[in-house]
Amino acid sequence: MIDKVQISTQDYRFSDKANPLIIPSGYYAQRPDDVAESIFTIGGKSFYGKKAVWNSEILNITINPNLGLEMHFNPAVVIHGNNYYPVNESEFHQSLDIVSRTAQEAGFHLNFESANITRLDIAQDRQMQEPFPVYHQLFRLLKAKRANPKEYHTGYYYANGNRQLVFYGKLEQMEKEGKPIPAGVSNVMRCEYKLLKKPAVKTFAQVTDIASIRKVPFSEFGRIYRQDVAGFAFTNIPEPSGFAYSHMAETEILRRFRQEFKRNALARYTEARCNVLQRFGNIESYQNSLLEAGFHRAYVFRHIRNLLKSLSIIEQVEGEKGKSSIGRLYAEIYEKFIKEAA
Repeated sequence: MIDKVQISTQDYRFSDKANPLIIPSGYYAQRPDDVAESIFTIGGKSFYGKKAVWNSEILNITINPNLGLEMHFNPAVVIHGNNYYPVNESEFHQSLDIVSRTAQEAGFHLNFESANITRLDIAQDRQMQEPFPVYHQLFRLLKAKRANPKEYHTGYYYANGNRQLVFYGKLEQMEKEGKPIPAGVSNVMRCEYKLLKKPAVKTFAQVTDIASIRKVPFSEFGRIYRQDVAGFAFTNIPEPSGFAYSHMAETEILRRFRQEFKRNALARYTEARCNVLQRFGNIESYQNSLLEAGFHRAYVFRHIRNLLKSLSIIEQVEGEKGKSSIGRLYAEIYEKFIKEAA
């Protein structure tokens, strides 16, 4: 879906209706002698300041005398009042008409159709198997083209001066912002592909202004998204056999240990997860080492019996849920955001 559009133009004017907030250049910037170079004229009245802003629930406008008028909006917010539910192609065109009409009715006049698109965000939401933080272990291994990675609590992104690719937990973001969470959904990940400048919009999305973006079908934006996201951050495939933590599987393992072993459940879990097999190769080698170290034979046999029981629980759960690996996480991300993206 189209998640954000930003446009700019030097060809604009105010009417008497316009009531922007003037941002002063300094403490006394409303005085003409202080900032003579920054003048807004609205209805024959001059205003002195650095810039002017006007915000509504669906639209944000910034006017800088040197740079022109800049406007940004989210089509989903225009249509649905939030950016969780995506717009379809018809709704997107409807959102453009609403934004154009809203700006004009507020007293800001511009040729909306010829305004330059200076930023374009395309996003996809997918319901994942695991909570978002689990996928950080994969994102750290991906290498985006000429882009720097950055990790934060609810997201991970790769960015350069022109483009940005962002993965984050959508529901966690909505909760943090105090927005209502849709019922019946969990583990929703959003991937946003952001074209941050006018040249990037023209090069990668093949659009320049509102008139041209109206002509592009959503199926084409889906193709652009799949192709560009794959080429930007999925050019290297991490070692698939690498171990990966699975919140879903580990939580179920802990639950079964708690049911089976009661008081010493956590000790049994820690014991079974201490990589005995990885360090010793097999149970027999571990058992022999314990005996050679001087542990009593009866004690060693009881310990091995308990360990085998613990390992059987882990193997059973991993057989049901699937054993997690970097390859599995990669395959899920690629399947959801590249192959299925529309």
